Amino acid sequence: MFYAGNFEFKGTPFHVLINAQGDVVYTTYKDDAQLAEKLAQLASNAPTAATASTPTNIAPITALPKGIAVVYFTATWCDWYMKDIHPEMSSNCANSLQLVDKLYRSNPKLPLTAYVTHLWTEQTDLADYIKKFNIPYTVTMDDNNRQFRHWKANEYPTLIVFNNGKEIGRFTQFDNSGKVQKEVEVLLKGK
Repeated sequence: MFYAGNFEFKGTPFHVLINAQGDVVYTTYKDDAQLAEKLAQLASNAPTAATASTPTNIAPITALPKGIAVVYFTATWCDWYMKDIHPEMSSNCANSLQLVDKLYRSNPKLPLTAYVTHLWTEQTDLADYIKKFNIPYTVTMDDNNRQFRHWKANEYPTLIVFNNGKEIGRFTQFDNSGKVQKEVEVLLKGK
């Protein structure tokens, strides 16, 4: 059985081209000339090779430092794209962003790793997101959602607190961000 993670799923629509030998030879979420070319190659049984659109180097899983560490997962589009479709999710994303900002600014030495999903996101979207919200910490695009899958961050947003590599708190609901902030602060002080 195949799962989206096997193909570095980028969102819908998503195209996965597999040759007669069962090798993935091309993946893309774009319907463009390059997709048409690859389809034509497959249809004519011409040899096809993996292309640059299929990631070949996979980012390593983030190593957590000793002591307290926080890992934050979100999407660059979560606050605005979901506003009309899922306003509660949009609000939750905005609240989480504010909470993480407060946590980081009040604990600037806090080891904080932030990831955004690559779904519907380009590097320019990430740069715009960082600028729009004046984010002071490093945010990395998880190019193949490997970090999301490894840490089992199945919801946008997710905030996980670790102590010596062991998960001690996970938060996905930020509608009462004051309460969540207090809970996280207690975890941070319990070093």
